[in-house]
Amino acid sequence: MRSAPRRAARSDLWRSERGIAAVEFALLAPVVSLILMLVVDFGFAFNTQLRLISAAAAGAQYIQKNGASLTSSNFSAFATSVTSVVTTVSGLSPAPTVTVKINNTTDGSGAGKYYCVSGSPPSWTQVSSSSSSCASNLYGGQYVTLTVSTTLTNIFPTDPIVSSVFPLQETIIVRVQ
Repeated sequence: MRSAPRRAARSDLWRSERGIAAVEFALLAPVVSLILMLVVDFGFAFNTQLRLISAAAAGAQYIQKNGASLTSSNFSAFATSVTSVVTTVSGLSPAPTVTVKINNTTDGSGAGKYYCVSGSPPSWTQVSSSSSSCASNLYGGQYVTLTVSTTLTNIFPTDPIVSSVFPLQETIIVRVQ
């Protein structure tokens, strides 16, 4: 007689649906958590990329406005001013890495020379004057290259995925003369 109630209790246990929601949650929680982590990291990376673009644009505007009278002697102070503008506008912590070049030189030795720039990545060809003809009916000029880059500090360990989508570097070439 005792086996009949035990069998009935066991069959009731197998038919019970009381723990199904807990089991489904336990199976789906890791997947949902991973998706949430990726969305948050992509959001932070996208925000950082937008800040870099904005900072590079502000730096390019500063270069366009103040770069016409660049010489090798005032280039260092000019590069420091551009770096200050970019760092302030970006608002990133740590501050982004800023590289300023004139005619593809970081020491200012390219100031006063004229170049034709073409292609991607850019190819630099020195010419004699600003009226020298380049390819595609363009003329030689003096160019300032601004490169702004930063590293992404992820909240979650999704760096290989997010870094492949967002390079976190902006390069702008501005003709100043």
